[in-house]
Amino acid sequence: MSFEVEWLDEQARMINHVNVTHWLIDKQRDIQFWIKGKGWQIRVDGDYSESIMLRIKGQQFRFELLPDANFRHYMDSEIHHYKWEKLLSYTPQGLHGYAYSELVSIIKEALIVEGGGVLDNKDYPNYVVEFNF
Repeated sequence: MSFEVEWLDEQARMINHVNVTHWLIDKQRDIQFWIKGKGWQIRVDGDYSESIMLRIKGQQFRFELLPDANFRHYMDSEIHHYKWEKLLSYTPQGLHGYAYSELVSIIKEALIVEGGGVLDNKDYPNYVVEFNF
């Protein structure tokens, strides 16, 4: 029961109905996890939240998480801290019958592996992930 990075070619993206180059998967539990990008205009307008996508046994979930202000400020040769400040919202509201705490636990597990998602953390391999929720 652990997440690993899986790179997706164009065919895999079409089959899985996603528009990302990689995601995290846990094959034993049939879980896929990815961070859905947002357009620059949304960022300019002040929305710095991240869309966290989770698929468990074909059931899809979307969580909006807010990182701290220094989330993308990297310093070479230093340990980078990815701090997630709060969980803003989620859909669907009924969570397909899953317990909220169970899904949050899975998201935290995946985010610890993902870090900031910068190409499998090859650019910034020294990181710590913290949660304030």
